[in-house]
Amino acid sequence: MKCCNTARKLVQALLFPEACVLCDQWVVNTELSPLCYRCLNSLDPVSPPICEICGIPVPGDVLGRFPMCSSCRAGDAEFDQARAWGLYEGDLRRVIREFKFRSRRRLAVPLAGLLGQCFQSFEHTFEYILPVPSHRDRIRSRGFDQIRVLAKLLSREAGVPIFDGLSRIKNTKPQFGLPSRERSRNVKGAFQLKEPGLVENRKILILDDIITTGATVQEISSVLRSKAGPRWIGVLSVARAAHRYPL
Repeated sequence: MKCCNTARKLVQALLFPEACVLCDQWVVNTELSPLCYRCLNSLDPVSPPICEICGIPVPGDVLGRFPMCSSCRAGDAEFDQARAWGLYEGDLRRVIREFKFRSRRRLAVPLAGLLGQCFQSFEHTFEYILPVPSHRDRIRSRGFDQIRVLAKLLSREAGVPIFDGLSRIKNTKPQFGLPSRERSRNVKGAFQLKEPGLVENRKILILDDIITTGATVQEISSVLRSKAGPRWIGVLSVARAAHRYPL
């Protein structure tokens, strides 16, 4: 195995030389990923205390309890629990943007590794992974479906099949840059569920790359609740917006 890894690194060095997207140093690794191990290990995960429902960082009290944010206390969440590996800021934001907008597809491997770490935080055994679907026009312009690429890697690692029964039927505007209320209107009616019986009374994990206000996963969760009646809905993403909700 050690000889195979050495040979693979040599092939990369000779045929696919590439600089790390963060430190610009020459990268040699077994994943052929343009992210060196030192920079990968320097990325910061979300630190507690976090909202026990949506996972947003919140202030803890003097007893060290993990409270809920005001939105989740009001019962606004359509899902049961959401977790993200890190905050969408700094170096993690740079890596995700290189992957998503500059088609650095080999970054999927380290990003899926982060998802795998965060996946372990759920105390549930999921029966399906549901990647947030992209519209075909968006996939065509970007060149690939970045969330599905991550879903395939996570599915393989976790041993959980992918559910393909949800499609995006509206080519919505990009959520970034839209006010919170406009984001909810933007994705309203954007998704269609096929074969709802397959997810009835099942534990479903919705997978996204970035969660900002949560409007997209809220809409998908609402569709699942109204059409299929899943037993439990989790949400997992590589990163979430860095803003904090008030208590």
